[in-house]
Amino acid sequence: MKTRLRDLVVQQETWYAQNKSYGRNVTRIAGLAPGDTTTHHVQVQILFANAKGWSAIASHPDAPGRSCVAFVGGPESVPMVPRTRAEANVATMEGIPACDSK
Repeated sequence: MKTRLRDLVVQQETWYAQNKSYGRNVTRIAGLAPGDTTTHHVQVQILFANAKGWSAIASHPDAPGRSCVAFVGGPESVPMVPRTRAEANVATMEGIPACDSK
């Protein structure tokens, strides 16, 4: 899940360079097939995105109840920094995922 969110950071920066805004659609940003939001069974959901930042959460069926979160943008850009599902962990640095324990 961490790797998938790190990939999303790169994909979002590429999207931003081309569109001057962060993307809201994982499928389009990642170049996945229409309707597919997974890579190696990791489900990613973009919670918020605009021209100043984004936030996302990732989960995997082999880790039920656990998740990882990431964001880019400051507090004024991202209205709510996401928390992981099991332990409510918060990513504390832009682009660096935070996850529930194993």
